[in-house]
Amino acid sequence: MKLNFIIGMLGILIGGIITWIIAHFYYKKSNVDIPEWAKPLMKKLLKIAPNKEELISLFQDMINDGLIEPHSVFKHVACPNCKSPLENMKYRVVGDNLHDGLIMECPKCGYSEFADL
Repeated sequence: MKLNFIIGMLGILIGGIITWIIAHFYYKKSNVDIPEWAKPLMKKLLKIAPNKEELISLFQDMINDGLIEPHSVFKHVACPNCKSPLENMKYRVVGDNLHDGLIMECPKCGYSEFADL
């Protein structure tokens, strides 16, 4: 009985030490300084979720600053269906001598849209 008590206490002690070591390295790793390139982004992050007007304002500011550029024909900044960036879109010019158009296709979700040129 005394031996079982000692073994149980040793298990608790060793488990506590192992847990402390894991937590120590985890917190040490997460307590790294923010790199210089990330500081402007961190300043722009909001503490609470913006309402619709604030989100539109932030979005328009980023367009005005040239950080976001909508597509010149489709006026999208991402796939309307899956939000894949414009860089991933595939484009095809179609038409004949009288009528030309542009087709935008998303390879990720299959979304397709046509616009007259």
